[in-house]
Amino acid sequence: MMKKTFLALIVGALLAASCTEQTDPNKLHLTGSLEGMGDTLIASVIQSDGNTPVNDTIVAVRGNLDALIPLDQVANVMLTKISDPEAPIVLITGVPGETCELRGTWDEYTLNGSQFYADYNQMSQAIDPAIKKLRNLLDKCMDMIDNGKDEEEVSALYQQESPALMEAANKAMIDFIRQNPKNEACATLIPNLDGEEQKEALQALDPSVKTGRMSVILQPIIQQMERMESVGEGKEAPAFALKDIKGKTLALKSLRGKHLVLDFWGSWCGWCIKGFPKMKEYYAKYKNKLEILGIDCGDEEDAWKAAVAENQLPWKHVYNPKESQLTDDYAIQGYPTKIVIDPDGNIAKVFIGEDPAFYEYLDQLFAEGK
Repeated sequence: MMKKTFLALIVGALLAASCTEQTDPNKLHLTGSLEGMGDTLIASVIQSDGNTPVNDTIVAVRGNLDALIPLDQVANVMLTKISDPEAPIVLITGVPGETCELRGTWDEYTLNGSQFYADYNQMSQAIDPAIKKLRNLLDKCMDMIDNGKDEEEVSALYQQESPALMEAANKAMIDFIRQNPKNEACATLIPNLDGEEQKEALQALDPSVKTGRMSVILQPIIQQMERMESVGEGKEAPAFALKDIKGKTLALKSLRGKHLVLDFWGSWCGWCIKGFPKMKEYYAKYKNKLEILGIDCGDEEDAWKAAVAENQLPWKHVYNPKESQLTDDYAIQGYPTKIVIDPDGNIAKVFIGEDPAFYEYLDQLFAEGK
């Protein structure tokens, strides 16, 4: 009897120590099992500041995870297989002090566990039907490409079917946030929205979520929205001076007098390159009324010059070095971004992506009689 009591005390002490460690406020407790995950994984912590991920090796014992991952703030945690680097990744919003239980397969899994992940599971169940329809369309398009279908045909299908599916997915996310404004997991939906929908979703969130531990996700978005408002249509375009293709300084103010398009691009941006033939067509059409200034972003200087030459781009160009704050000043969200500036130096219109509306706008702007 004494022996059993002694053993019970030891087991109780070990369990107490285990519980204390697993609820460490500076660690994520990862449990559960995924079919086919193997016995050794790499957990990469990706902070919102973009610093190099911190990698950690975690081991599954008899197919079950029970790992503590150091976290000093909310961050993305990416799981990859050592045995199969080409396998899909598992991406988790890691929250220190919480327990995340993974279940399912490597391709399709659920998150549950302590309060945050229970809330996350509730959110997923509510929005997944709408998200899955959009995901199915993407899978269909990828299968078509793999089976040799023409890319233009696939692109046309996606452009035809995706708007309604995206609208339904966005509505499902916003509706859930409105109905559950104090659910911290809602913060993870905000980066998936943009424009007015993103603003609407942020306004629906309870202030406690915005200022709490999820602020590491939300504050950069809020700051970006504030910058966008400062460079909205009708506002004066932020001044800058950068080196042109010949190494001479070119200031924005020197280009006043006719309409100007700032084209934020990079040689690494496929859609930027695809858009050049149409841009050249419209530059030739309206070059007496319009100037274009290409602003290269994210390239080494040699790659920038080579891309300008290879694509035979006839307009003015400047190089935007990595230490520059210009993309922040103009609240650039994606590439290409085209910003039309009027002859007085004010922002007239902003187009994100390779958008046909940009060319329609130019035709309207320079229509006969204007």
